[in-house]
Amino acid sequence: MNKEAIVKFLEAATPEQIAALGATIEGTNPAVKAAQEAQAKAEADLKAAQEKAAVDVKAATDKAAADVKTAQEDPAYVAFKAAEAAKKEATIKALKDTGRCKMTDEVLASKTQAELDQLVELAGAPKAAVDFSGVGASREVAAKDKTVPPPADLSAALAARNKK
Repeated sequence: MNKEAIVKFLEAATPEQIAALGATIEGTNPAVKAAQEAQAKAEADLKAAQEKAAVDVKAATDKAAADVKTAQEDPAYVAFKAAEAAKKEATIKALKDTGRCKMTDEVLASKTQAELDQLVELAGAPKAAVDFSGVGASREVAAKDKTVPPPADLSAALAARNKK
């Protein structure tokens, strides 16, 4: 909008329009004040929602960390990790026993079990036997009753049949 257009608007404006324009310029226009208040309220609500979300995320993170710690203390998990470590140690020992592996113990310990298995295959060392002693049956199988029910008593039915 240029200066001439503003002048034309002011010449053609009604007294109500001029009063509204003056109130807007002075900052006393109720519509502008209401819009500013609504914007301030929306910003405050947004800030409160962000703070609540941050608290919720922290609580969820803390709960997840506690769940992980609990899972790591589970005896089955501890036994699994011990078996995994024993298998790794046996594989490293098998590699060292070949006399063909020039890697240090630290380098071998940093490798994954799959990498160690590949090295064992390359070196021609016998693979460590797979130990299933720590692997139990599924909970469903373990929970089933292992007793066989007694056979049904058929003597009364046979006696009744034979009397006919």
